[in-house]
Amino acid sequence: MFEGGGVLERVDAQVPETEVERRAERTFGVRGRAERLTGERDQNFRLQAEGGEAYILKISNSAEDAPVTDLQTRALLHMAAADPGLPAPKVQPALDGAPQARWTLPQGETCVVRLFTFLEGMPLYRAEATPALLCAVGEALARVDLALADFRHPADGHDLLWDLQHAVRLRELAGAIDDADVRGLAEAGLALFAEAAAPKLPALRAQLIHNDLNPHNVLVAADGAPVVTGILDLGDAVRAPLVNDVAVAAAYHVGDGADPLGGVAALLRGFHRACPLQDAELDVLVPLIVGRMAMTAAITSWRARSHAGNRDYIFRNLPASVTGLRQLLGLGPDAAAGRLRAALEG
Repeated sequence: MFEGGGVLERVDAQVPETEVERRAERTFGVRGRAERLTGERDQNFRLQAEGGEAYILKISNSAEDAPVTDLQTRALLHMAAADPGLPAPKVQPALDGAPQARWTLPQGETCVVRLFTFLEGMPLYRAEATPALLCAVGEALARVDLALADFRHPADGHDLLWDLQHAVRLRELAGAIDDADVRGLAEAGLALFAEAAAPKLPALRAQLIHNDLNPHNVLVAADGAPVVTGILDLGDAVRAPLVNDVAVAAAYHVGDGADPLGGVAALLRGFHRACPLQDAELDVLVPLIVGRMAMTAAITSWRARSHAGNRDYIFRNLPASVTGLRQLLGLGPDAAAGRLRAALEG
């Protein structure tokens, strides 16, 4: 097993919806109908209560350390206190008042279970990603980071495969990429990260970051207004350089048209307006974006080999990453950095 990938390799026995409904009423006092949702490593359900309210019930993977799950829960509680209007899920306490509970699954695994408010909206990947909308996404991410700026937890430095600051260790996983062209792009991206970003990261300001603002983890107004209605899933939250959060989000918005960095520039403007980035952070932004896209190609290809049944979900972000790698590596990091700096100055 690759170091840092244990929680991604463990597949727990599925809990039937009827069992989820029974246990949810006993644990949280919510009677309703459970509908299974997709997830990378956890079991997620929409719970439609008889009274009309909707919730998300999350059964964490049994391989995830309890302190890491507690980190995610405490971070959400901290965000709600620091910025009550932030569109993030709110933790719903169990009947005993605790923010989370423990269930024993059908095959004996013990897992942490949590209940969150359900947020309405359209997933960003289904929306037209206009500059105004991406600017709003960047601003919403900045609000998350500002709310978490003073948050600390004993597990915030846990080992996470998707931690961009450690992308160099993923070089061995690039061999799992079947397409030779994509494999070459990923290897070049990891090499650029290792040379231009990795040595500079320890000197940058760090905090707990969301670390996974991909278009499936953002909800926006269904009527096309440039409004973010939900920031989802702190499952990859980790203490890391602040700029990594911007890079991770930006990696999903490199286009293939005449202005491939237009979406990235819009997102960056929104973030920078609410939480200004420092010059040293801007210097490494492009290599970080490239590194994240290379990570996506390597990790998803490696995981798909042993999880064929979940292949479509695992590969959902791969095409955008391949497009982005072609664009940024072709354009060159200096030219890309100049384009983004100009967007902030204009």
